[in-house]
Amino acid sequence: MPDVSVIIPIYNGIKFIDQLIDSLKQQTYKNVEFIIVDDGSTDGTTACLKQLDIDSRFKILHKKNGGVSAARNFAIEHSNGTYIMFIDADDIPLPTMVAAYYEKIRTSNNDFEFFESQKVDFEGTNLGPIGDYHDIQLNRSINQSEMFEYIGQQFVFGYPFLSISKAELWSTDAFDPTIKYQEDTLALAKILAENADFTAGFNKEVHYLYLQNPDSALHQMPISGYIDILKVSNLIINYAKQAHIAAESLKILNGLKISGLVSILAVAALTNDKATFKEYRPIYLPEYRNTIFPEPKVKLRKAIQYYAVLFNIKAVLVSAYKNIYKV
Repeated sequence: MPDVSVIIPIYNGIKFIDQLIDSLKQQTYKNVEFIIVDDGSTDGTTACLKQLDIDSRFKILHKKNGGVSAARNFAIEHSNGTYIMFIDADDIPLPTMVAAYYEKIRTSNNDFEFFESQKVDFEGTNLGPIGDYHDIQLNRSINQSEMFEYIGQQFVFGYPFLSISKAELWSTDAFDPTIKYQEDTLALAKILAENADFTAGFNKEVHYLYLQNPDSALHQMPISGYIDILKVSNLIINYAKQAHIAAESLKILNGLKISGLVSILAVAALTNDKATFKEYRPIYLPEYRNTIFPEPKVKLRKAIQYYAVLFNIKAVLVSAYKNIYKV
């Protein structure tokens, strides 16, 4: 039985296959299985995968196209490792990734161990970290309630490649195929809600390079996408309520919903979508007053946004968000 199952969905990724396979072959940890799921590719990926020069660590699966969540669920069903990791097919796991992730979780015995990642562009330029965890998260085990609070403060990121976790936590319906955005954070919240004694560790180490695509879905997303993200925030909050998280922790978690609402209002202001702004403004205002922002700097920034919405000063929202969203 392998110690670690590494799950990699791929769809129409023929230009990344050689890089992906090379990076997996270079992994220094050997008792591992690499589960590559071809999610109904139409660009030659399927034929290319069948012709690979690979060893027994590799398991190539094929399925009808159903999206990344369905592909991950399919791979979980066929996994045999004690621990599970996820990789995106167009990124670069460094040779130390599996070994470092495995050694950390084996030693800590936490349910999850989170790591940081490095964003790079197509030329390999360093664009900064993903994760960038705070000192309060480091060198200790984080419990269920704290995890929900950190999701609300956006100190926890759902990107699956940032973590290794115990395989027993994952069900074959862990990821919701109907969710297009932030399905990974939702999957994490589901696991949190189902495990009251959950513990996690956070690490500043980097063993993974994330390819930052300037034309990614986030930067090109229509306002309907931000509305979908808000729906996911509500689902995550419902999971926390099901887990009977304390009232104060729920108010901190509500910061996730506030971020979603501000994004909708900002994009509505940017695109002069007056109807959407009018619809979500009265939703945002009372939600803000029901939210706790523990960090002083964040509290100040959120207060500025609140008064901008309260007094309809859209220019403040436009100024803050115009360089983030290409709408």
